[in-house]
Amino acid sequence: MKAFFASALAFVMAILSLGARWADPQGISEVHVSHHALGRTLAEYKVDLTRMSVWEWKLDDQGAWGRDPEAQFEGFTFAGWLRPGRIRAFRSAAEQYGFAEWEDRYDINDGVEDGMMFYDGHQWTVTIVFGDGTEKTSYGSNAYPATWGDMGAALKALTGLDIL
Repeated sequence: MKAFFASALAFVMAILSLGARWADPQGISEVHVSHHALGRTLAEYKVDLTRMSVWEWKLDDQGAWGRDPEAQFEGFTFAGWLRPGRIRAFRSAAEQYGFAEWEDRYDINDGVEDGMMFYDGHQWTVTIVFGDGTEKTSYGSNAYPATWGDMGAALKALTGLDIL
């Protein structure tokens, strides 16, 4: 009987430590991604590593101009659960590829002198929320960080969705 209670206590402690690990104050707790073109938001994603879930919003054919943050679930639709092993792999990839060190801005117009400016195409925003509540936001217009593809693959492995 004593061995049973010791095993049960060890199991409960393991579960509690698992939850604490996902709430690491220095680690990434959420990733928000949005894609825009010609002034319209096309899609938004919220990857919540603490609650182990992924949410999405996509432009519909009804003419909606954007997600309604006042709606139920902030206007997002539940897209799936995240697995602990995949969260660990994502955090490792984020560190390996310097995800939190992306520049604030990537713009094809940088360095363009008088003349042509490009505002069509693909604009994106990525906001990383850390466990302590601080945020890091990167924006791009037809330009991307060198590790865009690597982080896109890491997010797809985590969520099953093409988020980047």
